[in-house]
Amino acid sequence: MCNTLNMFDDTNRKNALNDLIELSRPLDLIIEDLSKFSWDESEDLVMIKKIDIETVLKSVIDEKLSLKELEKWANAIESREDINFANEEIKSLIFRIANPETHGELSLGEMKSVISH
Repeated sequence: MCNTLNMFDDTNRKNALNDLIELSRPLDLIIEDLSKFSWDESEDLVMIKKIDIETVLKSVIDEKLSLKELEKWANAIESREDINFANEEIKSLIFRIANPETHGELSLGEMKSVISH
């Protein structure tokens, strides 16, 4: 029974992490779901790739997502140890988006550049 419960929790966690990466539901609901799980999992359960960031940046460009929501999304990803980054470029980009006070907000031109490369 305990093993089945752990598998259920892992599946729910993985689903919530994928929802976060894909921003497939309202961000606050995803964050609430993820709050039920530890953030410091030693195992990477999901991976964020460039296409995932491109999709979210397109939402900002299309004005479906604000810069504040973009920052909150990146912070939610950055704070998770159970999300793997496809490469260092992706990790750096998430860090930059999550910390605009350090590096400045991404401009629309920079967002378009990320999408086109």
